[in-house]
Amino acid sequence: MPKSVIFLIANSAADTASNDNHLRLPRAFSDCGWQVAQVDPECLRMSPDGLSGDGYRLSDADLVWPLGFGSRAGFLDRAHLLSQLPQARLVTPVAEQVLAHGKAQWAQLCAPTYISNDSAELQSVAQNHGGEWVIKPLAGSYGRGVQHLVPDQYSVINSVMDSQQGAYFVLQRFIPEITHGEIRTLVAGGKVIGSYRRQPQQGIRANLAADSLAVAVTAAEVNQTLLDTVVDDLSKRRIGYAAIDTVGTYLMEVNLANPGGLGTLSSVYNQDFGAQVVAAIGAQHGL
Repeated sequence: MPKSVIFLIANSAADTASNDNHLRLPRAFSDCGWQVAQVDPECLRMSPDGLSGDGYRLSDADLVWPLGFGSRAGFLDRAHLLSQLPQARLVTPVAEQVLAHGKAQWAQLCAPTYISNDSAELQSVAQNHGGEWVIKPLAGSYGRGVQHLVPDQYSVINSVMDSQQGAYFVLQRFIPEITHGEIRTLVAGGKVIGSYRRQPQQGIRANLAADSLAVAVTAAEVNQTLLDTVVDDLSKRRIGYAAIDTVGTYLMEVNLANPGGLGTLSSVYNQDFGAQVVAAIGAQHGL
């Protein structure tokens, strides 16, 4: 019997997705001989027979891979339902996918970082330490809301945070090397799949959604010590798929929710890396 995987993919993914994971990853598993099914996370149900959705019982699959948790309403409820599955069946345990995804994780590997929902506190930090900073929403993504601050602009912290009352923001020391781009490394099953550089075309936002340019990198450009530290931690926590963003000796962020980059990696190096992702994740789960 072929190995099987169920992807949790919203029915609206074709219209709302920011990357092509919802197409590329199921196709990669199918091409490798896996039995592939898709379930809309909004359709998750629990009964005495277990957790199911769209006619599939999730416990019957060898792997379950959420590429999304559905709408914000009911998000924690669906995460709770998924936590009832044996977590070894999930590509990434639910607790890690929900709690480890964010700018507060691995902060000790980042440039000096302060997080608060008090704008006066963060403005005081900037003024006391001086120099250049970056302010960004803690829960932001795709580079939205990121602002570079020079000493005469610290008051911007108040106006930015006042527009989102109660929300937490990250104040982080500006890294000049960011102007040359950040390196994104995709990791699957504890194995590095590949890396490429995201070069900003204007400003400091290196996200491809912000029209940055993706280019190949050499091994010498990757900070292997930093990368090994993060990859080792991902492996210990059974985090099956992640994108690690680095600049020089600093970690910028680790994306666990539904990290893009596989299509970009394949395009940059003119090679399909899908089979490597499938093999690495399968090996991590003994499949």
